[in-house]
Amino acid sequence: MRRQYPILLDRNTLPRGGALAFAPHPDDEVIGCGGTLTIHRDRGERVRVVFLTDGALGDLDGKIEGDLIAIREAESKAALAVLGIEEYEFWHHPDGGLAEAPGVEDQVARVVREWKPEVVYFPSIFEIHPDHIAAGRRVARGLQAAGFTGWSMMYEVGNQHLATHLLDITPEKARKWDALSRYASQMPYHALVEKTQALNRFRSVNLPFPEMTHIEAFLRVPADEYDELEQRVDHLFELVERHYLP
Repeated sequence: MRRQYPILLDRNTLPRGGALAFAPHPDDEVIGCGGTLTIHRDRGERVRVVFLTDGALGDLDGKIEGDLIAIREAESKAALAVLGIEEYEFWHHPDGGLAEAPGVEDQVARVVREWKPEVVYFPSIFEIHPDHIAAGRRVARGLQAAGFTGWSMMYEVGNQHLATHLLDITPEKARKWDALSRYASQMPYHALVEKTQALNRFRSVNLPFPEMTHIEAFLRVPADEYDELEQRVDHLFELVERHYLP
């Protein structure tokens, strides 16, 4: 019989020894796994965040004055400081063009080999935004190229996915909301804090523990099984587009 609910992960079972997170845009890292990264830092572990694109399309209506790329980088650093994270990289691939950007898989493999994390967080391939989908696919390929054998954990931002693990971030939620609030340039377009609160609150729906109010959800896929998952997900979306979309 198919297991009905994802595993409620004991935070003591969360791998120790270093975490690496990939974000397609500044703010995705906090939305998807900010509470979990805080847990790693509170345990004294190394955490590094890699921002894949420059975020240059984050002000389509021209509401923000100044250099948007520099502004979003500064916001990222401020947000990570709230979570206690001091290590990060900005790769500056073009916002909206991550699928075509050259060399992403090689960059991922390089940082994985250098950093030697026990767990890697990156966007789910069930996401909707093209850069999020590309991030999920290309990071997974980079993990394969690096021979990564640790925990590879897909997180959700703009679309809920099939989850294998749930992690209670109720004790960390205030810092997560504080970190998200540092992304002021995005507030005219997105109620980041409120929407993320709703996402994390919803993820507690099947938990019989009222004290666990906010949850982050992950899909754990070993790197050597990623190809099969990608094929199945592509087939699923093809069926949906063929039969159900106008």
